[in-house]
Formats: sequence, C-alpha cells, structure tokens
Amino acid sequence: MVDLLTTLRQRFPASDPRVADLEGAFNNVNSFVPIVTKWKVEAGSNRHLSPAGVASAYRKRMGENVMQEVRRMHTLIKDSRQKLDEARVNVGKPKYDPSDMMAAAHRREIREFLRTVDTSQRLSLVLGEKADPIFAAAALELPTVVSGLPEEQAAMVREVYAERNHPDVLEHIQVREEALEVMAAFASVFKEDVRKQAGIDNKKAFEAWYDTGTEPEAA
Repeated sequence: MVDLLTTLRQRFPASDPRVADLEGAFNNVNSFVPIVTKWKVEAGSNRHLSPAGVASAYRKRMGENVMQEVRRMHTLIKDSRQKLDEARVNVGKPKYDPSDMMAAAHRREIREFLRTVDTSQRLSLVLGEKADPIFAAAALELPTVVSGLPEEQAAMVREVYAERNHPDVLEHIQVREEALEVMAAFASVFKEDVRKQAGIDNKKAFEAWYDTGTEPEAA
C-alpha cells in the first residue's frame, strides 16, 4: 500500500491555492499512513492477542485517531465533486440582465435569424472562431432548438461558450477535478488496506464501521 500511496501523493497538485482546502484534508490523512503501518506491526507482534483481538485493537486505534479525518476527506470529495458539477453547468450559461429589454429583443431577433439560415452558416455564426459571442448567448437563452440547433448540439455550444468566455473558471475546475481524482484513488486504496486489517468479513458491517465507527456485533 505504501508505495502506491506515495505515487498518488506525488500526483497531487501541491501548493496550488485553488486546491488548498483539498490539500489540507489530503495531507492530514496522508500523515497517518506510516503510523497505521506501525500499528499493524505492533498489534500483529502481540503474542497475547488472538487474530480477532489483533483486529479489534487495530479498529480501536483507528477509530480513536484516524477515521474521523478519513470520513471528513470522503465528505469533502463528495461535496467538492457536486459543486464542480454545478460549476461546469453554470460556466456554460450566459448571464442576462432581466431589466435590459432592448438586449432581450435583440437576442430574440438573433434566434429568429438563426432559424432562417442553413445548418453550416448557423453553426459558423454560433461556434465559428470569429463568431460574435452574442449569437451563442442568444441561442443558449432558450432551448437551442428555438434557434434551429438540435438539442444534442446544446452541450457543444455551452462548452465552446465557456471555453471562450471563462477559460480561467474552466482551468480552476480542471485543477480541482485532477486533485479530486488523486484523492479518490488514495481513499480507495486506503480503505481496501483498512478492510484487510479490520477483521470484519461481512461487507455491510465493515461499511457501517468504516462510515460511522459502529462496531459489529461479531467481528
């Protein structure tokens, strides 16, 4: 486990303020790795403990010292991924001033115009390299079919709009996604190692202990 976790640590985008919150949680759990390894050796070398006793002692020390931080990291991963999903959706949505009726009328005229041109010209006006951003903004204000663009092309329009208007936000999202991928892989490896040492054969019972600290009735 240690070698793999070391590799994952090296992949984490350290010292980047965009992932400072993730790095803090990641480092906290990382700091436990050598300690946990030491505990396993100590428990296994105790001749007065049965295999079940070794596992119980391991769980007790993990519960007292490690699992709270591990659970915090899992929660952070889940919440951060949800926020990134929302951010990806929002970055592809133009913002409109509801009080600017003239601009709204102009966008309506653009949608009407887009419906009258052929497919290649329509795509060029909305997605072309030199396209005026207002065409994409008009198309995305309502379902894209209103502008003559099939709904399956809506994702492409949103993606291009985001790339051209908010590249900094997309980069921020990408950096956090990469950090979360490393954290999730680390969490998976860490959990599997704990499972091997915890002495809980029943999967449901192990998940309950891992997630909440609830001791199984028979481990």
